[in-house]
Amino acid sequence: KTTGHTTRRKKKKFLNCNNPRTLRAVERIEQHYLLRQLPQATALVGLDGSLLDASDTWLALFELPPKNIMNANIFKVLENVECLKENISAQKAFSFRHSHGEKNECRWLETSFTPWYDEKENIIGSIVQTNDISREVEKELEIERINDILKTKSEVAQVGCWEYDVQTEKLYWCDETKKIHQVPLSYEPNVNEAIEFYKPGYSRNKISMIFHKAIHEGTPFNERLAIVTQKGEERWVQSAGKAIKKNGEVVKIFGTFQDIHDQVMIETKVMENQQLLTALIDNLPLNVFVKDLDSKKILVNKSECEYLGKSPKELIGKTDFDLYDEEVAKISREEDLQVIKTLKPILGKETISIKKNGQTTNFLTSKIPLFDMEGKVSGLIGISMDISAIKKKEDQLRNLINLTSIQN
Repeated sequence: KTTGHTTRRKKKKFLNCNNPRTLRAVERIEQHYLLRQLPQATALVGLDGSLLDASDTWLALFELPPKNIMNANIFKVLENVECLKENISAQKAFSFRHSHGEKNECRWLETSFTPWYDEKENIIGSIVQTNDISREVEKELEIERINDILKTKSEVAQVGCWEYDVQTEKLYWCDETKKIHQVPLSYEPNVNEAIEFYKPGYSRNKISMIFHKAIHEGTPFNERLAIVTQKGEERWVQSAGKAIKKNGEVVKIFGTFQDIHDQVMIETKVMENQQLLTALIDNLPLNVFVKDLDSKKILVNKSECEYLGKSPKELIGKTDFDLYDEEVAKISREEDLQVIKTLKPILGKETISIKKNGQTTNFLTSKIPLFDMEGKVSGLIGISMDISAIKKKEDQLRNLINLTSIQN
């Protein structure tokens, strides 16, 4: 049975939980026990570097037994960290990254030191907190490795990159892009200056137009254009860009920038040589043609076109069966196969060509195997000289000789 006196006594006991005596009892709970349970790896260090106390998590990170904690010293625990004594003596907060453990089991940690004050605001040591950042460092090292690979590839291929922020109007060039423009690595470009690097005329007008369309319409571009570097050199580049959109609006333009000057110079030289060769072949008083492995014409000169009365476009892809008498076409195909199989040329062979309309022509024909870049036969080259006039003269001479013999 509960009496009023008992109820008042319990109530008084409950109220005593908030009195100063009770609060002082709470404050007397061992500091060591509270610190041990902290989830954050934390330690208390004296001014002389002695380890006064630490959480279980901090001790586990550094593999220290709890029993010997009073004999430990922070300078010994972190003996590989440079200038640690000087930084602690400065009595200011600081942090650093460091490794711990052997190479095979090495972990990366980030440790911070914060001044530890007593109730009179006197510094009595440092509060040390440590985080295991091994995963973060591994990711950073992987990113660094990938960036190194990309940088190496960029330098070898002479491909740079650039980025334009539509909102801030800031333009970024990577080191390789700056090298292509022959500007210092400290150079900070803007859009107007970047456009002025392009050669006046077509290239500058073109880049201005396609860059404007990329910003306002999100249209990608990839163009071969000419620039004039800071040193005054004219060079060919491949400039490409793609819009990055957010909520349907263009926020950035990301692109590549490649030095293709040597490639363009080689292509130009090849084109010049091809034009020279074409001009030479077209003006030869000989019929010249190239056939593939199926005896289809893939190249013809002017004389061949005039003889057959057709344009190059009409002759490309045609075989002798499309152009000549069937018997003549069969003989020509057999010759083609002989050259392709034996890889031996036919030189100076007299042939007779009969066109679909019945016109007959005497030729002195040569067929030579054609090889690709890998040394494999890919067709043949044919050269024919019209000897109809010579054959006619021979016939006339033969007839004259026969006539003279009869008269004698």
